[in-house]
Amino acid sequence: VPDMKKANYLSRWYPETNQQLKNGIPLPGILWAGAALPAWIRVVFRDPAIHVAGYSTGARGALMTAAFFPSSFKGVGYISGDWDIHEDKGELYKMAYGPVGEFRKRWVLDNAACLVDSFRDLRVYAAHSSLDRTTPASQTMMMKEALERAGVTCRIDIDDHGGHNWDYWNSKIPQLFSFLF
Repeated sequence: VPDMKKANYLSRWYPETNQQLKNGIPLPGILWAGAALPAWIRVVFRDPAIHVAGYSTGARGALMTAAFFPSSFKGVGYISGDWDIHEDKGELYKMAYGPVGEFRKRWVLDNAACLVDSFRDLRVYAAHSSLDRTTPASQTMMMKEALERAGVTCRIDIDDHGGHNWDYWNSKIPQLFSFLF
């Protein structure tokens, strides 16, 4: 679970839609996380059972990394994340991909909701607080419905306590580990 700062977990960078990228080096994204990390983990820990997990934007990153590299992971943990970036009308993804009407292909390529079949051989644990005011729990409910329709082995917890914060995320770690391992 690397701290990716403001990576937004893109499959590629689009400097023409983000002025901040014109003068700087892009942060690592999905391709780096899916290619470099499992290789490093296998060398250092010699454990073939690798899982990827994240919270908030990192939850989306974990899903996308697993979707792009499903054979590299056994499971994915997702807490308080965005399942369908089309549902988020904010600036977070528009800043990275540009307007959806103009760059639809980008919005589909990097959208977990469009990649459901990629999760078929993975175990997926997801949790979300219904009190989360940053990312709505409806994102995780949509994910639950899509994964169950596709026959993906998953456990989805929607809680009536917590929020979009470390107290909630840390409270879900035991369930995440119990399900994935």
